[in-house]
This record gives sequence, C-alpha cells and structure tokens, in this order.
Amino acid sequence: MYKYPEVSDIVELLKKCGGNHKAVAREMGISTTTLWRKMKKYGIANNYEYEPPNTEGRP
Repeated sequence: MYKYPEVSDIVELLKKCGGNHKAVAREMGISTTTLWRKMKKYGIANNYEYEPPNTEGRP
C-alpha cells in the first residue's frame, strides 16, 4: 500500500495512539523531532484516520 514500509508503521501507530506523537515516538524508540521529520519526509502529517473524542455538550 505504501512505497516505504516505515510509513505504514507510523500510520498504524498514529491510529493506535490516537494521534499522540509523543507516544508514537516512544513506541518507535525515536525522538518526537525525528518522528516529525519522518512524517514530513513521507508526507503523512494528516494521512491517518483519527476520530477525536466526543465533545458533545462542550462549547
């Protein structure tokens, strides 16, 4: 599906961690800066499906 195997790893971890970049970096054993660089390199900054928590009733 992806040209680089690392892309699918990052996307899957983003889904698993609910978009939490710090948790993804921890799981991958890299810094958050390195994660951001990889996301920028592969163009996956917003390429994952994430449903934010239900905020009904909040202004």
